Amino acid sequence: MFQRHPSEGDASSDYGAQANWRRLDSQNVIITQYLAYDAVGVFVRSGWNREPADILEVLESALPSLTARLGVAANAENPSFLLIKKLTLDMRDQSNWDRAADWLKAEADRYEAAVKDVLGGTG
Repeated sequence: MFQRHPSEGDASSDYGAQANWRRLDSQNVIITQYLAYDAVGVFVRSGWNREPADILEVLESALPSLTARLGVAANAENPSFLLIKKLTLDMRDQSNWDRAADWLKAEADRYEAAVKDVLGGTG
């Protein structure tokens, strides 16, 4: 997966083969890309060293704009996986890897742009 989009993560890290975090420090948000056996996905979580529920405080007024822009439900009942979106694929089948990698990168780019646009800030 990382061979196709090397900027998306470090497969040598402890969890790098299963997840990648894009830290948006000025927004206190992390955009997470994950890999499972049956899907890949992206979601928003609290910033570094914050409790999962803290994301609701950070995004409270922004959730309506973000859900509309990203086309997903807020999933506020589970703030560890806020604004989650997934693509169901058999990830044990290598023929799905390029499609999954491209989808993850495109969605993470969309999420990052939406969060920066709605909350302001650059990084």
